Amino acid sequence: MSDSISEGLPWAPITNQPDDVRGLSDSERDKLIIAAIRVDRQWVILSCYGDDTWQLDGLPSNVPSNKRQINFGIIPLPFRAVMKAILYRYMRRGRISAVRPKGATIRLLFDFALPFLQHLEKRRVERLGAVTPMIAATYVAACKAHGHARSRKPLAIGTLRGRFFAVEALYELSHYTGDQMQHPWPDTTAQEMAG
Repeated sequence: MSDSISEGLPWAPITNQPDDVRGLSDSERDKLIIAAIRVDRQWVILSCYGDDTWQLDGLPSNVPSNKRQINFGIIPLPFRAVMKAILYRYMRRGRISAVRPKGATIRLLFDFALPFLQHLEKRRVERLGAVTPMIAATYVAACKAHGHARSRKPLAIGTLRGRFFAVEALYELSHYTGDQMQHPWPDTTAQEMAG
């Protein structure tokens, strides 16, 4: 988390930030404000793009602190930079034909995308641009074959849907990064594959 506190920081720097990080230098990109709050007429920056952990706002006060943040340290290393770019774009603009997401929705995308990125790492895929429909099909099969650790029951349809929607979101949002993914399942949708 950033320790930066600025007395005169207006909200304008956040609203005037670019919608994606393409074309920014590393130093410009890392200074982008992710979350800030106003405390006693002063703006306190909670997190910046360059931080390993981003604080989320827009969550109810009863949400535990670990659910109010995104820890990029758990993302497989080859995908950390692109996931930051994807989540930044998602936070700024949302998806096509959808409203801008709030904190809980951002956290859900992160949580549902993580198993896919871990799947790619196990298969030695190191870029989203290398994901083919065949690789995506192996992920779908693995999700459907996966059982809960305790009950051994298959994943619920809602969980499958969330995971597959996250892959579609990664596909869409990756087009605002330097690592564009091809459509994971060109002839169907996440909804249909989840059942």
